[in-house]
This record gives sequence, C-alpha cells and structure tokens, in this order.
Amino acid sequence: MISASRSCPLVELNSGERKRAGGETIRTGNACRTASLLCWVAVRLVISLAMLCFTAARGLALDPRFPPGHNFDLSHWYLTLPDAMASTISPAQLTAGFTNAYFHTGADGAMVFYTPVTGGTTSGSDYPRSELRELLDPTDNGVNWPGLGRHVMSAQCKVMQLPSSRRVVIGQIHSYLGAAPPLVKLSYNNGAVEALVRMEAASSTDVRLPLTNVGLSNAINYQITLSDGILSITVNGVNLSTNVFLADPAWMQQTFYFKAGNYCQDNSGPTNEASIVAFYQLNVQHSPPSAITITRVTASNNSFCLIWTSRPGSLYSVQGVTNFNSTNWLTLSPNLEATTDSASYCIALPSPYHFFRVAVTSQ
Repeated sequence: MISASRSCPLVELNSGERKRAGGETIRTGNACRTASLLCWVAVRLVISLAMLCFTAARGLALDPRFPPGHNFDLSHWYLTLPDAMASTISPAQLTAGFTNAYFHTGADGAMVFYTPVTGGTTSGSDYPRSELRELLDPTDNGVNWPGLGRHVMSAQCKVMQLPSSRRVVIGQIHSYLGAAPPLVKLSYNNGAVEALVRMEAASSTDVRLPLTNVGLSNAINYQITLSDGILSITVNGVNLSTNVFLADPAWMQQTFYFKAGNYCQDNSGPTNEASIVAFYQLNVQHSPPSAITITRVTASNNSFCLIWTSRPGSLYSVQGVTNFNSTNWLTLSPNLEATTDSASYCIALPSPYHFFRVAVTSQ
C-alpha cells in the first residue's frame, strides 16, 4: 500500500539540452549520458514542514476545587458552548478559569462537558456541542497542521450520560480548507465505540469502523493519529488503521485540527435531556516529517540509481512522472524496506520518466 508521498526530493532526468549555471551547454546524447545525468540532477524539496509543534492539554493532579483551565493546559484550545448563540470561549478565557453549566470541574476533578439536546448549534451543524477545538496559534484558527508528519491526540474520558439517540462524538480530526469535512469522528454509540471515517473528502458518507464496547461511566482510553496519511485509532488497546492519502489524494491538500469533548448527536427532546462526557487526560503532540535527502545519483548506459537517507525499518518507494507539471506520480518500485541509514533503487534505461522522487510509505 503506497502513501503518495512526503518530504520528497525530486530528481530530473532530461535527455535534451540544458545549460550549466555558468551558461555552458551540455548535450545528452548516448555517448555522454552518464556525465549529463550526474551534472543535471536537480534536487528539489517538494514538501517541507518547518515547524515542530507540541500543544498539550494534559491532566495534571486533578483538583475538584479548581476550574478545568487550572487542571488542564487549555492554552491551545477554544471551547464551543451549546448556549443559544453557540458561543466560543478563547484560550485566554479558559486559562483564566472560565467555567459554567456546560463546562466545569466534576467532583473527581474531571473536565466535564454538558450538552443539552436543545442547545444552540454552529452554522455547519444540526447538533449542539460543548467541545474543544485545537489551535496551533491561539490567536488564529487559520493556522492548522498538514497530513504529513505525525500528529497524535491521546485522551482518557468517560461517557456519563447519553441522550435518547444514544450517540455522542468524543474526539475528531477535522479539516479546515474548502467545505472542511471531518476526516474522522470517534463516536460512542450506545456502548459501542466506532470510528466514522470520511474516506473520500468530497463525500458526505462516513465509513463506520467498529472498535470496542465500553459501558457507560467506564474509562475510554483513546488515541487518534494521522502520520503521513496513515490514520490510526486505538481505543482501550484495540487498533485500526487506514491510508487516507491512498483512499483519496485530495486529503493531501487539506490542513487539519483536533477536537475533543461532547458533540451530542441528538437535537430534540426535553430541556433536561443531555449527553455528559468527563475527561481525565488530554494530550496533543505534533512532529514534522522526517527529511529525505537524495545523497547520490549514479548512472550507466542501462540504469539510473538513486541513493537517499533512510530510517531502518521504514518503507520507501520511488515514483516518477514524464513532465515537471504532472501531478500523476506513478510508483516505479516495490515497497523498499530500509535496513540501514541509506537506501537505493535503480530505474532501467531508457525510461519514459524524467522526474523522480522518493516517498515514505510507512514508518
């Protein structure tokens, strides 16, 4: 299974005529193919992530005397409330000690999210929520993270009460650009914990992936990870994963953020009908993609070889296109498992492909 690429150096192989930086023309006939290949390797970083970000809302020593902003670091989250206006509470307000009926500290120190079915909704939803939304930049919700790199949200929570629909969403990866569909929603459905995955970005249909069963008021330990297009969800030790970049390359063009809390999947009933979710731990971590550097290129009359930096145990593939402007990268190699800090692959010549890149397919 191939993930369509990450931090991918690009190498150009051209059989025409080019100029050196100093202006000298090189002709690449058969007699001087090797020289031209070695002289005309253009290495280009297709995707780079120049940031290493760690944002955390983690349970400290939970103390029922204090608001959630004391027990948890909420400096990189804002809160949406299920009041009539679907009000939002800023990171500064949360860290200053905001609390109310919809968001407060429980008797055991938990961060409690209360959502009545009659609550107000945001413009893009039919359902009310008391839910945190991640902010990489506390002052700008337009700054989000790409699907490349490794992005992890870990939490421990308990679903304490359900509405008549018996459903509530307790965690999400949501996209930001365009129509901004959710990539995955972690749903508690009458005791069954399920991942609702949007395999196609333009679709309105989720693929339902069952994980495990957890009783009401019992602990749910979950982790949602997006690592170079590989979506992985673990709940109480049960794991599933899928390559969303492979399922729909449109996800590669998106940026994302995490959400956690109580997104009630019901919107009708008496005013005292509600969902209640209590959180005991919430951590988020972001890591940039590992750099791939093509360190050497060799060529002969019948092959063209790339050598690049690698991580032992990781899988790589070599991809190619016929022209620079093409986005239809074709995988030319099988999955190549690195055994040392250097890996290589050779392409047979002549080849219709003139541009090459190395992609990480799994870590």
